[in-house]
Amino acid sequence: MDAPHEGDSIYRMLFKSAGDAIFVQNGDKILAVNRKACEMLGYAEDELLSMRPGEINVAEQRMYMPEHMAKLKKHEIVSFESIYQKKDGTAVPVEVTARSITWDGEQEVISICRDNTSKKIYDNILLNVALEWQQVFDAIKDAVLLLSPDYRILRCNKASCNMFSNGRPGEILGKLCWEVVHGALEQNPTCPIRVMRKTKKRATAVLESGGRWLEITVDPVFDESNNISGVLHVVSDITGRRRLESEKAELEERNRQLQKFESLDLMAGSIASCFKNQLQVVLGYLELAVGDLSQGDPRAIKLSRVLAAARKISEVSNLLLAYLGQVQVKSDLFDLAGLCRMSLPALREGKPGNVVLETDLPSSGGPVINADPKLIRQLLTSLAVNAWESIGDGTGTVRLGVRTLACTDIPTLHRFPVEWRPKGQTYACLEVRDSGCGITEKDMDRIFDPFFSTKLTGMGLGLAVVLGIVRAHDLVITVESGICDGSVFRVFFPLSAQTAIRQDEPALCSQ
Repeated sequence: MDAPHEGDSIYRMLFKSAGDAIFVQNGDKILAVNRKACEMLGYAEDELLSMRPGEINVAEQRMYMPEHMAKLKKHEIVSFESIYQKKDGTAVPVEVTARSITWDGEQEVISICRDNTSKKIYDNILLNVALEWQQVFDAIKDAVLLLSPDYRILRCNKASCNMFSNGRPGEILGKLCWEVVHGALEQNPTCPIRVMRKTKKRATAVLESGGRWLEITVDPVFDESNNISGVLHVVSDITGRRRLESEKAELEERNRQLQKFESLDLMAGSIASCFKNQLQVVLGYLELAVGDLSQGDPRAIKLSRVLAAARKISEVSNLLLAYLGQVQVKSDLFDLAGLCRMSLPALREGKPGNVVLETDLPSSGGPVINADPKLIRQLLTSLAVNAWESIGDGTGTVRLGVRTLACTDIPTLHRFPVEWRPKGQTYACLEVRDSGCGITEKDMDRIFDPFFSTKLTGMGLGLAVVLGIVRAHDLVITVESGICDGSVFRVFFPLSAQTAIRQDEPALCSQ
């Protein structure tokens, strides 16, 4: 295209009246400008014609001019954005389209420059709106996915990336939603999108995926013809909420069981007390009747058998009351290890010959506790009997030990009663360890139930009595066991400041 000549009025009119600024220039000088160029930059025509081309650019844009000129020398059309500087110093964003032309027989450059100020304002407004929208989108704590009509992910927020791709959106975009959310190759039959497609309304579902519980909500996106053009897919990770709901349900069930057991305990205690009181009357009259008869009288022999049976029934009543914790506790300060040493002769006399009884007791100055020594001795005896009964007919070892430890060292697994909470910092531990048959996991929660026993002999009240004495003293007992690995029963007694003072005094034990 040749430049308009001086006498060509039509081209000159178009050049002068064009709505965009037009510059004709070479590398050294501006050769011609139109009226719009003067208006845009605030210079008179003769002022612009006296300037070099680079002077109308802001300083940081001048470095790009050699690159543009190199392309123009190849007769290429060049389009780019730049910033011009007005006479008053104001910056003007422009969009430039330039090309080489022949002007007065020379190769020059014509540039058509459009003022981009309004466009830049609108672009900035749109950019700010987009940034604000993205910030809001990313601030949503749930995973939000925008799906195409064929359920491919078009947009995703930050929570989606964190939930499904370790913060990498490239691993989500373009994939089918069930590939990302469920890691599945095909749509889940319970997918709420199926319902949404039929009803054209919101659909929800709660699904388990990859060890997490997800609450999924899908809403249809409609076009102008009321056809579904996309899907808004929201995923909430409710694993924590489900866990809390489960724990709450377990706690409520435990409370119901405790309330039921409490009612049963009251009923059983009333029955046992009634039996005990009535049996005292029976035992009294039987003893009187036997005493009134001569030793060889057949009636005395028969009544003696009845008396022995009544005493055994009375013993069962006492054991039941002990299990229920309905025993009178007469607390005293005493050395726990000293009590164990005093109990050893009776334990050795009562143990089977195939069982070896070992001890691990402090030689002196054992932990001093505040409890009923008579009941603790009964507790120790019941644990020892249970230990050597677990050994059966084979040879084995029962080890009795006493030590002191911190409350944080008390095991939390298989702890009874389950509602017990520590009340002190330091505890004395009475430990009875055996090399017997062990306890199965399914029996672990039943071993302290009255009349429960896996042995052919016995009433199943030994460990029930142990738990009753533990409850009566507000103590705790733990059990550690494995099949063929034996069992370890540990009873924990809190040490108070008063008992700590008594540590340096002689061991006390009220019998």
